[in-house]
This record gives sequence, structure tokens and C-alpha cells, in this order.
Amino acid sequence: MGAGAAALGLAGQVEADQINLVLDGRIPAGDAAGLDLLSQRQPARLPGYDLTFCAPKSVSLLFCVGGEEVRGKVSLAHDRAVERTIELLERDACGVRRGHAGSELQAGRGFVAATYWHRTARSGDPHLHTHVLVSNMSQGDDGRWSALDGRQLYAWSKAAGALYQAELRSQLTAELGVSWTVDRNGTGEIAGVPKQILVAFSKRKAALDAAAAEAVQTSTAGRETAQRQTRQAKDRELAAAGEDVFAGRVTAELEGMALSEGQGRRRRVRPARVEDVTAVVGSHRGRHDPEGDLERICEQLVNDTNGDRKAEEKISTEFPAAWRVRQASTFLRRDLMFALAGSAIDGAAISQVDVTADRFLESPKVRRLTTSTAADRSAGLATGEVIRTKRGKIVPAGPGEERYATLEMLTLEGSIVVAAEQGLGGGAAGVPSRVVDAAVRAVGFQLDVDQDAMVRHICSSGNVIDVVIGRAGTGKTTALGASRRAWESSGFEVIGCATARKAARRLEEGAGIRSTSVAQLLSRIDKGEIEFDHKTVVALDEAGMTGSRDVPSWSTRSWRVGGNW
Repeated sequence: MGAGAAALGLAGQVEADQINLVLDGRIPAGDAAGLDLLSQRQPARLPGYDLTFCAPKSVSLLFCVGGEEVRGKVSLAHDRAVERTIELLERDACGVRRGHAGSELQAGRGFVAATYWHRTARSGDPHLHTHVLVSNMSQGDDGRWSALDGRQLYAWSKAAGALYQAELRSQLTAELGVSWTVDRNGTGEIAGVPKQILVAFSKRKAALDAAAAEAVQTSTAGRETAQRQTRQAKDRELAAAGEDVFAGRVTAELEGMALSEGQGRRRRVRPARVEDVTAVVGSHRGRHDPEGDLERICEQLVNDTNGDRKAEEKISTEFPAAWRVRQASTFLRRDLMFALAGSAIDGAAISQVDVTADRFLESPKVRRLTTSTAADRSAGLATGEVIRTKRGKIVPAGPGEERYATLEMLTLEGSIVVAAEQGLGGGAAGVPSRVVDAAVRAVGFQLDVDQDAMVRHICSSGNVIDVVIGRAGTGKTTALGASRRAWESSGFEVIGCATARKAARRLEEGAGIRSTSVAQLLSRIDKGEIEFDHKTVVALDEAGMTGSRDVPSWSTRSWRVGGNW
């Protein structure tokens, strides 16, 4: 599949010798078979990329036990979703690298790809998925073949996964009348299939989670190690079995399960039935309106709630994938595509998501912040962005596409700047120099020049808002601990917070400041459990990680009363 494959005259069933030549960057067929297509060849050349599209477990189960008609509709919907996602990636994430160290970027003319369709996991569980093996080459604008700019594929991976899922949901909602539950990553399961069944047929995931937990591996690289260690050999006999044989095996396993229903005295256990999976067909009671759904998501992205936290929480609950874009100071088009696709509960065609995204970006409530060159747009990557591979490797992303921001977010952030400017030298949280000297001596060792300057500035500037910038490990927390002693010695109450609870704990342990998460602090403010006055100092750790929507919730309060944060 792919425009690049068509340019090489490749179609139909994949032959082993042809795919091997293509992965090696050579002509795959004809009199010139085996000749090099690439004008430049790196010593350790990457052969290609495996783009894997996995149907949700509930869809895989329905494909297996739903009968011939359902199986056909699920298979067709999955194949179309894969095909349409690849078409979008060819347009937006297919580029080639030229010149010294690949510094010159050009748009590619399409992928040379082969698809491999599977219905089972290595554990033998139903697992409908397709591997799209993309050769590491494409034609540039001049027709020459070069290596792909693989960074674009990494950058688009999250959005591509959400778009595949949205297309799949849309087609199955229309064809089978099923309803969905969708998580914050844009992955949906068919509503009504008991979770116990989904878990029971996820043996591979259970083994991976157990191996990762045993090795205390929480990073992406650690989970990949666990994945290799727990990988089972493929069951060739099962893979070759007919659909009816495989369905019979899964049905027998399903009917051998016991399902627990209810709670307390009403709890009962009953045998699982095939109908627990198949009864979901036709369960959708609403009207399938993907265009209307996408428009409603766009409305929430620019909905001005005037800082109403309950309204914000409602949006984050109903549209968890879109919430990421709503919270972001700036976003890219692919971020928007992820938000729309991941928040469309009943799904939406990729073409609909595409059109809606363009319309949203041209609306008066959105501002384009950067204008890139044609070469930058072909790169499809954001300036300053980095990519983290599955093995944890950090890859620089290179030049980028246009960034956007909502008018509401620009206005909100402008209010923060105004608050900071109005609070310059306002006499907030000032501490006498002799008290600061005593606090610095109490550290127990000599602070370096930057640490000492930080303590003296934030304890004497009188600014309502002071910002400290420093690299990790430069002693900011230690200096903040000295500042805390100075403030407390002068009768101030110091409150600490950070977006992540773990960061809040580190702040409390390192600086001796009683700390909590930003969300918890704002909740306590809303309930009236905490009130700021002129003797309150708020230490916000890792402020760059805090959403701009959260900052005014207390910055405006502390400005009114002359506090410091």
C-alpha cells in the first residue's frame, strides 16, 4: 500500500524477496531488481518502521464470537480505518531528508508499505491488529529516493492512533449500532461488554504488567524490556486455524468464566455467556452525528468559563482528550486532531476531523502564532520539540509547523502578566536583611552565589510575583528552604504546591514547606479552608508544568490582599 509502492509498481500480495529488497532500499522487481534506489546510504541504515494499529479488546472479541456477518463488518471497518490513517500520514508525516546529516528536508511522495493482518495475540487471546511495515524511503519533490524523516512518524504517532480509533468507532457505530466508553488517550471500548471478560482475555497485558511491576520498571524503556522478556512463541497452529475453529475455542473459554455481579448481599456469581459480548450490537440509543459532535468539541475548546472550576471540571470529564489542548498555552494542528478524534465518543471519519480542524484553526477565536516556511511545513515538527522513542532515547525534532493559541488563553495569560506588572515593588512579603542573614547562616553550609542572590531577592523585592529559573540540581529547593526560614521568622505563613503530588512531596522534604498538589490547594481555597492575606506566601514548584488556567485562581486573590507567590 502507499503512493510510493504504486510508483514502484507494487500491488497485491507481498512476496518475501520483494519486501526484503524494498526494506534494503533497492528496486524490488523487473530487470533492474536489486539495484540501489538510494543516492546516499548510511552505514547503520534503519530498514523501516512498524506502524501497528490495534482494535480495542471488545472489538476483537466481537469479531471473534459475533458470527459471520458481524465479523465481516468489523474486519472491513478495521481495514478502512488503517487505510485512511495511512493516507493522512502520507500527506502530513511523509518527508525525506537530504544533504549533510539530513539537514535538508523535503515533502515525500508517499510510503512504500506492506500490511500484515492478525487476529490473535501471542497469548492466543483475540487481538485484531494490523502491522503496516513502512520502508525507510520515499521520493522527494525531484523524484529521487531518500530516507524518510522518521521523526515525523514518531511525532504523529499519538494523533494517528486516535484517528484510527475514531474512524473505527464511527464505522462500527453506524454499521453495528454499538455505544462506547473512551479514555483520555482516545481509546474506546464497546459499552456493555463486562470488564471482567476484557481483563480475562488480556493475558498478554497482565503478564507484561506483572513483569514490569516485579522489576519496578515504570519507564517506557523498562516496559519494552518486560515486553521482550515475556514474549511467547507464536502458536502457528492457532494462527492457521479457520475462523470457526478459533471462535469455538474462544467461546469455550468465555463460557467457562464466572462473572460477578452486584455488591454486598446482592452480589452473585453466574457463568459468562457469548451474549455478554454480542448483546451490545444495536445498543446505541442516540443519533450518530459525528459532525455535530466535532463542532461541540470545538465549542468546548474555546468556551470561556470565567475561571469557574466546576465548569472546567465538567469539560475535562466529558472531553478528556480535548482537555489537553484546552489546557495548553499553544498547540499544533496534530494536537488538535488528537483532541477532536479522541473526544468523539461515537467516533468520526478522519476526513471529518480533518475538515473540522481546518475550520477551527481559521475561526476568529484562534490565533496563529508562527508562520513556517514550506520546508518547515514539510518537516511537520515543532520548533524546540523533542521525541522520546520507546527505548527512552531523546531525539531532537527539528524545525516545525505552525503553532496556535486560543484567544481566550492569550487573554488569560495576559491577565497574569498584568498582575505581575502591577505587583512590582508592591511591598509584599518583605523581610529585614538581618533576618535573611540569619536564615542563610542557619542552612549549615555556605550557599553559592546564585543561591544567595535568589534568597535575598525573593525575600526583599516586594514583588507580588517572583519567578526563579534554574536547571535541575542547582540548589533551588535548598535556597527556598532558607527563604522559608526568613519568611516564617518574620511571621509569614508559607504554603507550597506543585502540579504533581510527587513534586509537592519533594518540595516539602527539601525546603520544609508544607506542600500539596495545585488541584488540592485550589479545592481547599474554593471550600474556604484556606484564605490568603498579606502574611501569606505561596511557593509554586515547577511552575512551567502548571496549567495557565490554574494560575489566576490564586494569583488574583493574592494580588488583592498583597500576598506573595
